[in-house]
Amino acid sequence: MVNRLMGLPDEVISHIFKEPRNIMIRGYAGAGKTIFALNIFQYILSKGGIAYYLVTMMSKKKFLSIFPWLKEYERYILDFESLKLDLIKKLGLPIRDYESVRALFYEISSAKKYPKVFIVDSIDYLKYKLEVKENDITLEEFLLLFSSEERISLIFLKEEPNESPLDSMMD
Repeated sequence: MVNRLMGLPDEVISHIFKEPRNIMIRGYAGAGKTIFALNIFQYILSKGGIAYYLVTMMSKKKFLSIFPWLKEYERYILDFESLKLDLIKKLGLPIRDYESVRALFYEISSAKKYPKVFIVDSIDYLKYKLEVKENDITLEEFLLLFSSEERISLIFLKEEPNESPLDSMMD
């Protein structure tokens, strides 16, 4: 069955609304990963949940020019620079010291809304910007640890459709 409002399978909606879950959406460029994730994002916010969408491949301004229908959710859309990860990387701090990410997770977890979801589009490009090696899963482990501690669902978009070490950490 498909949710008529957003065209999302009921299984996806129930998966996210039951318990905090980790989901990986993977596929080649142009396969529809971003549109699928944006539908989940919009659906969660429209139902009173809280969701943040981290755009890594472009600025928030450009992203909103491509997807103007998301303007009403602009507050929940972040880009790489808004998290100041580039500054943290330049300072050479280890991932566990990413205070801006930690603060964001606390902001999400303190909301009295459910579900709580953080979407990373894409984890591959975030790792590239942070100069993390492809098979190094430290960043993913960091995000998964905080999502678990704060009971936040994580959705990773992955550009590489093949299996990776990250698969074993996802629900």
